[in-house]
Amino acid sequence: MKILQVCPRYYPHIGGVETHVRSVSQRLQKAGFEVEIYSTDAPPGALKQEILDDIRVTRFPSISPHDTVYFSSSLRHALNKVEADLIHAHNYRALPMLFAARVKRQDIPLVVTMHLGFSKIGRWIYYIYDPIFGKKIFGRANRIIVCTPAELTEVPLLRGYEHKIAFIPNGVDLTEIDSYHLARRQPKTILDLLYVGRIERKKGIGTVIETVNHLKGLPVRLRIAGDGPDRRMFQGMVDKLGLNDVITFEGSITNEKLYPIFSTSDVFLLLSEFEAYSIALAEAMAFGLVPIVTRVGGNPYMVDDEVGYVVDYPANTEEVATILKRLVSDTKLLNQKSQKTRQYALNHFDIETQMQRIIEIYESVKR
Repeated sequence: MKILQVCPRYYPHIGGVETHVRSVSQRLQKAGFEVEIYSTDAPPGALKQEILDDIRVTRFPSISPHDTVYFSSSLRHALNKVEADLIHAHNYRALPMLFAARVKRQDIPLVVTMHLGFSKIGRWIYYIYDPIFGKKIFGRANRIIVCTPAELTEVPLLRGYEHKIAFIPNGVDLTEIDSYHLARRQPKTILDLLYVGRIERKKGIGTVIETVNHLKGLPVRLRIAGDGPDRRMFQGMVDKLGLNDVITFEGSITNEKLYPIFSTSDVFLLLSEFEAYSIALAEAMAFGLVPIVTRVGGNPYMVDDEVGYVVDYPANTEEVATILKRLVSDTKLLNQKSQKTRQYALNHFDIETQMQRIIEIYESVKR
């Protein structure tokens, strides 16, 4: 069976969708499927067409202001000529999925995965997009994959297509994580905090920095991994608060550099405005990091009071600081939470389990 994966961006771009599509595609290829990737926007230095992980990747130029929309007439034309047994399109908030839903060969089964993060251009646009283009996508799709019920709340139109919906969390590679995690725990006297993701205001990074400012004098340090439009602003904020000795910006890094950081961290902070499902959070939990997250989107479906802490949005810096002070002083509590968090991840986020479910969906819709 030939599977065409369609997504706005692909590796070596780094992000949740990019990570998921690559991980799924690698496993499909190893399972004997023929996989091809259609993406937009090659990063600097990447080829427009190349073989990665034994998979052909073709990237098409697009118009994507502020990393949104990804309108590509060349991708649309290529999709109309495609020969595949199934198309799997990713990211509802980008036009490549719509183009995949409108291919001329309507006999090709279509599976879509929503991947809902917060809207970078505001939610108002979806009052127009959902009833017009959303109906075309969901009506055309044979199956719709969502990570948590939060996505049905974010896009109410989905409720009219519940017979097509499969709830499948994006999995993480527990085998790879174990190769770092099992060797990680060494006696330490510092509570290591971590944020991983895009660096912009809506991710609550300012709140994280202000929280650390409340902890001056305590054995706490924070690493921020990722990049984004507001990185320079937050670096200036750290400098102004005199926190350069306790807060480090790691930049955009691959798993080879990120996983060692996960492996030596204790607490994962995700105080964003919206998260349908954070792969970085799933990875952090698989490493046993105690999560502190906002009560938005899919976060409460991934974290409860047994494994971590859920706070209201916008997060109160003093409330989060109080939680961290307790974890600094109570090593037993920290270790108990860590063990429960990791076990939860082992039970719910294994990508091998999720892959079997995806393959079952492919088999059920093939013609």
